[in-house]
Amino acid sequence: MPVNGLLSVREAALVMGVAPATVYRAIEKDTFPSPVVRVGARILVPTAPLLEVLHLDELPELPELPEAA
Repeated sequence: MPVNGLLSVREAALVMGVAPATVYRAIEKDTFPSPVVRVGARILVPTAPLLEVLHLDELPELPELPEAA
């Protein structure tokens, strides 16, 4: 679930309907349509700008994701 208005790359990919690898590639190529926040090695996507780009008023219901290893 999003924490403090930030999504993990996996959560952002679910919202966008793409694979996490697609999100990582777009971020790497600087073509991701929304700003990202880097905290150490972790990449987070602010919820509000992503929703604006996708023309959504709120986050869709996200399934519970297992913890990454």
